[in-house]
Amino acid sequence: MNTTVLVVCPNGCAKKEFITVAHVMQDWKVDDCGNWIETTDESVQTTYAPHPDNIWTCTVCLCHATAKAV
Repeated sequence: MNTTVLVVCPNGCAKKEFITVAHVMQDWKVDDCGNWIETTDESVQTTYAPHPDNIWTCTVCLCHATAKAV
């Protein structure tokens, strides 16, 4: 059975928007040693979407949210 996980602000903020980490791939222009020169494409694809175990910060009150299975 699949469990849905919801992230909830401990202060009950109604906006329900959070800052957390997602891993994305980018195209870079590099030198002959592989050192970054510039980003040529900001987001080619998402390699890892936000995970419930990440730190999620409420955009309203800046508190760390908690993940709950529903």
